[in-house]
Amino acid sequence: MTPTGDVAPPIPARYCPSCGRALEESDSFCPFCGRSLGMWPVAQYGQVAEYRPPSFMESARRGVRAVTLLALGALFILLLINVIILIWSPAIVLPETADPAHGNTLFLIIPWADPLVPLFEVSGWSFALYHIFLVFAIGFSFVWMVLRSYGTFRKELTLNKPEEGHSPFWIVGTVFFAVLAFNSIYAIALMLMGVEITTPDFPSKELWQLLNGFASASVWEELITRVLYIGVPLLLIDLAMHKRKGLWRYFLGGGFDFGGKELALIWASSGIFALGHIVYWDTWKIVPTWMAGIAFGYLFLRLGLYACIMLHFTVDYLTIPLDLSGNAALVALLLGLLILFWDFLGSVYLVAYVNRIIRFLTGADLKSNAKKVPIPGQAASSMSEGKDGSPAPGPAPYGSPPAPPPKSPSPYGRTQGQGFYSCTKCGNTQARYSDGKLECTRCGHKE
Repeated sequence: MTPTGDVAPPIPARYCPSCGRALEESDSFCPFCGRSLGMWPVAQYGQVAEYRPPSFMESARRGVRAVTLLALGALFILLLINVIILIWSPAIVLPETADPAHGNTLFLIIPWADPLVPLFEVSGWSFALYHIFLVFAIGFSFVWMVLRSYGTFRKELTLNKPEEGHSPFWIVGTVFFAVLAFNSIYAIALMLMGVEITTPDFPSKELWQLLNGFASASVWEELITRVLYIGVPLLLIDLAMHKRKGLWRYFLGGGFDFGGKELALIWASSGIFALGHIVYWDTWKIVPTWMAGIAFGYLFLRLGLYACIMLHFTVDYLTIPLDLSGNAALVALLLGLLILFWDFLGSVYLVAYVNRIIRFLTGADLKSNAKKVPIPGQAASSMSEGKDGSPAPGPAPYGSPPAPPPKSPSPYGRTQGQGFYSCTKCGNTQARYSDGKLECTRCGHKE
């Protein structure tokens, strides 16, 4: 009750702090989720945790994340099938090692007119051991990626971006979608300009050659371009600057910051990687392979060599199920629809990654972060930003908040200033104040 002539201040609309639904003023519990609300007016304690519906951009991001989860689910199934095929591949490849004419030549790529320099040739038992090494390297990379991604990926299933960043599988998958989209857009542009696209004669290859050749490219090319042209130069530079990290990181990658020397090595190694592909492909292959090399270098420095191997294996083994099935119509249809789906989604991530690169190179991220750093001695703004970048709820619009209430027992099911009451015997959240103690209204237990 207010004195005669005084007008009570309006009480703002109430919302449940758990589910955000609108409440009646008389509600003690949320009728939707059952959250205990207490019996005090919301306007009594100053700040109001006003429910804010998600913005359009946040809703759009959640929608893209939901579609991404579907795409990653399909990619994981295909990747698992291809890993199983790889594990089975020794049954096809190893019998061929008995023929001395069958083998594999391992090259070194150099920035020269003839970029492929033969190092040595494996045949016979060395060819068999080399293929087993490839199976182990790719299989281990797949298992390691899954283990590293498991905990974070469970958070990604809620459609929220984890605070620690996305999982390795999410990063490798979205980079794969972006690379796939770039290749498709580039190929369409070349066809519109009348440029003839020539490719190696893969259909004439035997199955064992495809299984071993693509696996070899996934591992060997990453060793001689990412490790040799990024990891080793970084090791030498850091040794000269007396800033050496753990030795294994230069060979296995992961955990590097991106600075001038890292970006220069990524760009140079990608060019060498692209140059090595014109021997069996054509000059049109330089641009998409260079862009893919940048993606490989990014993964090497951020996640590690295993992520490069997995992305390379995902690209090279993409059509292996089609080759294994003898170009079955159903397999071709499903794979074609998946690639089309990944292309559309990849175009979104291609724009996102290009925008991130531009912001990084122009220093836009550093400028935006600098604006968020508080000046020492300056009072914080009442409209500070929340975790998602949106303004945090400020003071209530009905005047200055009063002093906080005393920490005294309340007869309405909570101890004011100390959190909600919950009976230790039965879990009831309603209590009455009796003889200096809180008495549960359900079982009569006093605390």
